[in-house]
Amino acid sequence: MKKLFLLTAITCCSLFSKAQVVYDFESWHNVLGTLTIPNGWNCTDSLLKYYGLLLNFGATFPAQAIKENPGNGGGFALKAITKTQPGLGTVLPAGPAPSLCSNAMIDINTTTGEFTFNGGLPFNSNPTSASMWIKNNPLGGDSTSITLLAIDDSDGGDSTAAVADTLLGATIGTWTKITLPFKYVGIGFNTTKLRVSVSSSGNFYFDTTGAFAGLTDGSWIAVDGIEITTPTGITNMLYPDKIADVYPTLVHDLLFVKQYAYTNTTNHLTITNTDGSKVFTSAIHSSTQSFDLSSLSKGLYFYTITKDNKVLQNGKINKE
Repeated sequence: MKKLFLLTAITCCSLFSKAQVVYDFESWHNVLGTLTIPNGWNCTDSLLKYYGLLLNFGATFPAQAIKENPGNGGGFALKAITKTQPGLGTVLPAGPAPSLCSNAMIDINTTTGEFTFNGGLPFNSNPTSASMWIKNNPLGGDSTSITLLAIDDSDGGDSTAAVADTLLGATIGTWTKITLPFKYVGIGFNTTKLRVSVSSSGNFYFDTTGAFAGLTDGSWIAVDGIEITTPTGITNMLYPDKIADVYPTLVHDLLFVKQYAYTNTTNHLTITNTDGSKVFTSAIHSSTQSFDLSSLSKGLYFYTITKDNKVLQNGKINKE
């Protein structure tokens, strides 16, 4: 049997660390006609459908990476759900299959059941912890799982520098923030990319017949607002050319914009609602500037910082 084991990571975080949202799951795209996945991510339901077109043509493969709406504070989140699939002929019998979603490319050996991963997003600082908002509903004694790997591929091969992960065996019915410390597994590593995986089952395996076992249809986990903390300051993988801190993300009256390298040039802040309508615009004419948003209604908004109509940075905020 091949079984996926997850480590429990324990380490200390720097008191001087800072964090920044790196995945908010607002942007999705279609794959293979009927499936949708978050931009920059890949999910195993795409693999099942792809091989299904070759080995079980005409069968219906239900989506297992789903938009959770609303996400934490509004917008979308990623929901990974175990679903009964029609199988891949004699290679993989029909039955419940786990959902595994990752910011890396995923492939599977249909004989051995071994998943392989390639890539991840570039990351140039050794992380200390990861935080995210989650909900879940594990069934049949299973656990949902989240795994983050800090990887050093500077010598051409992937070496795991650190791991932050968890198994969640109890139902969490409302959005709850969790923090996972990174545990370094060696010395002399410099993180070059970060690989994130989210699964609706933390205890799945292929047996000798190639079937998944011990899974229950309907187990799921939803994730939103993944943040990475580093000792060297803010690292942002969504917008690597990030030019400012925009805070707080939960706004009562004032929103602050702190530009990293202010050079007396004028940038502009635009805020839109979920319908895409502009509700606020202003010039940014100092290194740190506050904006009064007290007139806005409660809800989710999106901000954009531009210069000469070129987008420099964007993100989301919530008005309380």
